Amino acid sequence: MEARDEILKFQTHVEMIPQEKAAVEGDIETLSELIHADADIPPPELPHEDFQFNTQLPCHPNALLPDETPTELVALGRELAELNRALVEVSKRTDGRNASVRSLKKRVSEITKQMATLDQVTGLAKVHPDQ
Repeated sequence: MEARDEILKFQTHVEMIPQEKAAVEGDIETLSELIHADADIPPPELPHEDFQFNTQLPCHPNALLPDETPTELVALGRELAELNRALVEVSKRTDGRNASVRSLKKRVSEITKQMATLDQVTGLAKVHPDQ
């Protein structure tokens, strides 16, 4: 392979961050200290909402208060309608295989699941109003 003329070789030097250096050297104590020191640093801002792939869902249906459920259902319904409109617009312009279409479809699925969970909580609150 090296005998071919069209093959170019590149070499660059990349500095390791302190956590990587500690991990390579096997210094677990320093690595733990560095990780704990960085725990308070917030993650960087996303350039666009399409880059958010790990949205948080409620841990348990009862984690939501029944008083908040109808308002949240309405908000999710509006967001779902907006996402469906955006999906239709994006689908018109592309072949349906790009990242924005996949991202929109994934978000629509997540919101639908959230709405189903909230709907179950609302149903439980109506059946057991004393809880």
